[in-house]
Amino acid sequence: MISSAILPGSGQQVIYAYGREGQLRMGYHEHRRGGRIVDFKDVTQHYAARVPFAHWSLVMHFTLMSLACGAILPLGVTLARAIRHVPGASGASWLRVHRRFQTVGWAIMMLGVGAIVWHVQDRRSLHFSGFHPIAGTVIVVLVTLQPIMAVLRPPADARTTGRLIFECLHKNNGRIAIALGLVNLVTGVFFLQSHVHNASTLVVACSVSLVCVSTMLALSLVVKFRPRFLSRFTPNVFKQETAGEESSESESVSS
Repeated sequence: MISSAILPGSGQQVIYAYGREGQLRMGYHEHRRGGRIVDFKDVTQHYAARVPFAHWSLVMHFTLMSLACGAILPLGVTLARAIRHVPGASGASWLRVHRRFQTVGWAIMMLGVGAIVWHVQDRRSLHFSGFHPIAGTVIVVLVTLQPIMAVLRPPADARTTGRLIFECLHKNNGRIAIALGLVNLVTGVFFLQSHVHNASTLVVACSVSLVCVSTMLALSLVVKFRPRFLSRFTPNVFKQETAGEESSESESVSS
């Protein structure tokens, strides 16, 4: 039953979706969809329908993931490496900062995952349709494995085969996760574009990602070439540790 009449002489919105060329079975249209304003008096005259701004859950997703993958998680690595060259820093200071940044980054990432799961379920879309969501799932798995490996790591004072394997896996797993996370920020913008979001959505997504990544790069360069910049935080962040475990860890994993 048609709920609204066709009114020749006035523009009316028509939405459409279609499958791949030659596809004869029912399937998902992916990005092949859209809307037009059509006057049924002359269907040759039509123009694009207004595309709304992204849903709040999608905005939360790309904001939280930009913050986690574009700033906090990479900074947790670069700051940890730079702290080893800070005058007055204890041997375990880098490990404490690394843990704090990565824990906060992981928590923010999981909030971003929750936001996109909500969005996909609410919009009844497919979960793993394209490179971006698949890569995002791999990133979440890799980042989640990091603290699990850290908890199960062999003692640092014994340079066993198990300890060497842990260090190799932990470092390279983290590097892959961070590199893939930065790449996925870029693919996320193209993913938004392919799913017919308006220009304002793309501008906001690009701006959020650029601010996060630029801040991370700027701080990384500062602490790399001016490690003394971090010494002003010595009273709060780099206080001496009393526990022996973190001190021994600093001798083996800091490289």
